[in-house]
Amino acid sequence: LKNIKKSFPDVGVIMTSDDHTSQADQIIQALQIGAIDYLPKPLLQDKEKAYRGFRLQLVTLLGLVRGRKSTRTVKRLQKKPAPSPDTDKTIISPSIEKEKSKPIGTLVVQPETGISFGPSPVQHDAAKTVPGSRNTSPVCIPFKFNVVAIGVSTGGPNALADLVPGLPNSLGVPILIVQHMPEMLTTSMAISLNKKSNHSVREGVDGIELEPNVIYLAPGGKHMTVNREKKPGSNQVKRYIGINNDPPVNSCRPAVDVLYRSLADAYDSGILAVIMTGMGMDGVKGIQMMKNKGCYCLTQTEETCVVYGMPRSVVDAKLSDEEVPLDMMAERITALVSTRGGTG
Repeated sequence: LKNIKKSFPDVGVIMTSDDHTSQADQIIQALQIGAIDYLPKPLLQDKEKAYRGFRLQLVTLLGLVRGRKSTRTVKRLQKKPAPSPDTDKTIISPSIEKEKSKPIGTLVVQPETGISFGPSPVQHDAAKTVPGSRNTSPVCIPFKFNVVAIGVSTGGPNALADLVPGLPNSLGVPILIVQHMPEMLTTSMAISLNKKSNHSVREGVDGIELEPNVIYLAPGGKHMTVNREKKPGSNQVKRYIGINNDPPVNSCRPAVDVLYRSLADAYDSGILAVIMTGMGMDGVKGIQMMKNKGCYCLTQTEETCVVYGMPRSVVDAKLSDEEVPLDMMAERITALVSTRGGTG
């Protein structure tokens, strides 16, 4: 796979097998290297119905990836030569060029400095936007952040392998991740990310209390929630993880919406939501609920997504506060939370 990605970077690789339990480490490694997705082969029982579902998943995935590849090819052909450093010292990323056609009041970020330019820019205090990011709404940033919640699907293992090692272990808040993935694979993924990260990365366990500077990954094939209750004899609140086998939501288990809905109940404010590469609309309804509790939402830019489905759904619903490239996502999360860190 490494050789394929090196020699043919535009070739997408989708993996499938009939036994992912014994090959979990290899599957996760391939996904982190750049395989687009993994689809387990159907079990023998009710084979005809199962294979219909498998074919539908595969065809849908191939269609999305093919469309994404075509878009990237067109954009590459449309790119103009970079300006000479002797004639133009101002660097503006291709994504920022799109902002020129946006109405007055849109924030435009100049990549070299992070300083805003343009007519009537929206003013954001404290944590500046990172170079290359785009503000998509003038919503005020919460006074402090108490939790980071990440939702991701197709292309997620590779994206998380880029994001997680870039997060410092001093953020002071718990980080929760829902990655659409079958049972057993998330165990290997948590181990792999733990080796790459400054954080402690664990699979979520039912009943465990949330700790700051720990990353909790939803177990494959199960929903993960966050619940709260008052600690006996005090006014302090305990927040702990719940794991359940409730029916799939948005055809997913684990589902981002399930986690997000629970966070809307478990926290009164200070939720940083991050929606990354993936197909579908999982996360939109949960973000709508969290917005009533002081939620700020980052979405991954289209240019850096394997499949621009989940982020697009959030942007189209006007719930995204910033669009951030993958290679700058860790920096932006760190800037927001470090400046406005909560208690977890």
